[in-house]
Amino acid sequence: MAAKVHFWDMDHTIINNDCDVSWKEFMISKGLATEKAREKADFFYQQYLEKCLDIDAFLRFQLEEIKGKSQVEVRELCFEHYENYAKPKMYAEAQKMIDQQKANGDLVCLVTATNRYIAEPVAEAFGIENVLATELELVEGKFSGSHQDEYCCAAGKLVHMQRFLDKHGLTMDQASYFGDSSNDVPVLEAVGYPFASNPSDGLREHATNAGWTILDFEE
Repeated sequence: MAAKVHFWDMDHTIINNDCDVSWKEFMISKGLATEKAREKADFFYQQYLEKCLDIDAFLRFQLEEIKGKSQVEVRELCFEHYENYAKPKMYAEAQKMIDQQKANGDLVCLVTATNRYIAEPVAEAFGIENVLATELELVEGKFSGSHQDEYCCAAGKLVHMQRFLDKHGLTMDQASYFGDSSNDVPVLEAVGYPFASNPSDGLREHATNAGWTILDFEE
C-alpha cells in the first residue's frame, strides 16, 4: 500500500529558509519594524527550537506590522517577501517529488505553522493547491493582529490534518509527512509514511532510531 495524501512542511523542508524569521527581516528592510525586532525574533526562534514557544506572545510580535492592514496590502507584502526570501531557496528535489506525487494522482498539501498569507505564494510556486496554515483574524476587513483556530504547529498540525483527511475520506495511515524539525515528531509518529527531510540534529537522531526515511536536499 502507498500513501494517498502527502503533507509537506514548508521551512527547511521544501525551501531552505525560515519564513517567520525572514518575514521580520523583510519588515525591517521595509522600514515597518525597527532594528530591535531582530533580537526579539531571535529570542522567539530559540524558544521554538527548544519547544517552549510562547505562542500568543510570538504571534502578537509577528503580526504587529500588519495590524489594521487589508488583505490586498498584506498579500502584496507577502508576495514581495516570497520573491526575495523564499523563491531563491526552493529545493528542486522537493519540487520533483511533489510533481511525481501529483502525477500519481495523490493529494498534496502544504502544512505549516507560518500564517496562510506568507505560505500561499510558496505553495503556488510548487503547484500545491491545498494549504493548511495558521489562520489570521480579520475584523471588518482588516487584520486584528491575532490568529484564529488552532495554531498550526507541532501537535496542532494534527488537528488541521485530521480535518483535511476527514473531508477526503482518508486516514493518517494513508498519509505521508515530510518535516525537518523535532517539533514535527508528533506528526511523523502519527502518519503511515514518515519522512525526516533535511532534519535538524535532534530529528535526525530520532528518525535514525525510529527507522524513518531520511531525505537531504540540495538547493
